Amino acid sequence: MSGYTFKELEHRGWTERAAAYDSYFALVTRQAIEPILATFGDLCGKRLLDVACGTGHLTASAAARGAEAEGLDFASTMAATAAANYPGIKFTVGDAEDLPYEDESFDCVACSFGLLHMERPEAAIKEAHRVLRRGGRYTFSVWCAPEQGSDFFGLIQEAIQTHGTLDVGLPPAPPFFRFADARECRQALTAARFTAITTIRLPLTWRGASP
Repeated sequence: MSGYTFKELEHRGWTERAAAYDSYFALVTRQAIEPILATFGDLCGKRLLDVACGTGHLTASAAARGAEAEGLDFASTMAATAAANYPGIKFTVGDAEDLPYEDESFDCVACSFGLLHMERPEAAIKEAHRVLRRGGRYTFSVWCAPEQGSDFFGLIQEAIQTHGTLDVGLPPAPPFFRFADARECRQALTAARFTAITTIRLPLTWRGASP
């Protein structure tokens, strides 16, 4: 993978995974949709942006609650899959670190498990603040670290350390579990001028079809 930047590698990977996303990752990530949307209160009539929308499930759930919802993803295949899943909802190809929207365009911005895949997460957080109207809310989710009780990632790390190698020539990347630390979240959000910051831990379960 030498020669790729972190952002280029992420873009390539998610572009290739769009067709398989709902069969694997979405089995877990969809469990966070209701808790994320609950943070926005009554969504009826509010304009919501789903950043890193993937195959569109959070966007559609917000629309079902009465929001004027639209999604954005940097992988064209993800945006196309989302549009096929939910005709009538707007899905745009775009960069979370440079959102293609005017200032104060949305009442709510959501980002479900997308922030840790961004090369400049602070830029994405600042962009979320920029496009929010006064009094708007930004909610994002990330994975907990193994030491925080994330059995899933603990199993993966142990398996790789035992049977594989971490020396695979990947480009420099932001710390994957950086925002699993509530202090890091608070610092980054405060730097972007967010206030009234809260964090919660969600119990998510992966049920495999077989060992």
